[in-house]
Amino acid sequence: MHIRFWKYVDQRGDSECWLWTGAKDGRGYGNISVGAGESPAKAYRISYEMRYGPIPDGLLIRHRCDNPACVNPRHLETGTQKDNARDMVQRNRQNPKSLLNLRPGAQGFHGAGPQSNGERYGTRS
Repeated sequence: MHIRFWKYVDQRGDSECWLWTGAKDGRGYGNISVGAGESPAKAYRISYEMRYGPIPDGLLIRHRCDNPACVNPRHLETGTQKDNARDMVQRNRQNPKSLLNLRPGAQGFHGAGPQSNGERYGTRS
């Protein structure tokens, strides 16, 4: 798996994104087959595990670079879903339409913070 994995990586400088050149899903995340009859694994998760070991239970892998095709382990870190949602808002990656239905106390609302007009997400009428 290790050798097969790296043949699909455009490996550049240590601080640059290493782009996955193999199969990708509809959102641009790399996929790699791990075994016959099994669902493909996410390439960035495999990269993280090869470098740092197993992903702790309850955590996911986040891209510091916000590039879904990146598999540079230096750009990957563990975090919670809440961390990932906070990153999404802070880095302006959210779909504005999906935020219109969020209200304080509603499922999925994480205190998204002020919009450019000073209002909180989901509080506009």
